[in-house]
Amino acid sequence: GQVLLAYLDESELKEYLQVAEFERFTESTVTRQQLRSKVQAIRRDGFSLNFDGITRGVTSAAFPVFDNTGKLACVLSAGGPAERFAESQEVIVVATRAAAAELSRMLGYMGPPSEPARSTA
Repeated sequence: GQVLLAYLDESELKEYLQVAEFERFTESTVTRQQLRSKVQAIRRDGFSLNFDGITRGVTSAAFPVFDNTGKLACVLSAGGPAERFAESQEVIVVATRAAAAELSRMLGYMGPPSEPARSTA
């Protein structure tokens, strides 16, 4: 969901932040106050890592998939148990980025190639 929000225009994001209800699922669930900086990080980095955000012990990496017009078509994510994810985070991030880029190409996206994945762990 955070990657979807990162590709909204500023007015849509502002409206969402004003009206959305935020529910706390875990201690790591992003709050309304944290979401703005999380969205900025996703825009900068091109993907999101989520640690225990909705389910304790689950980690995921999410990447945008673009259509032939360059608009966000969907988001591709890979997730799993945090312990196993941490062991293979770099591989998972690289593979998920590549799969999202391939899906974008299949949808006709001709934008710039993805940069190499950067792990934050």
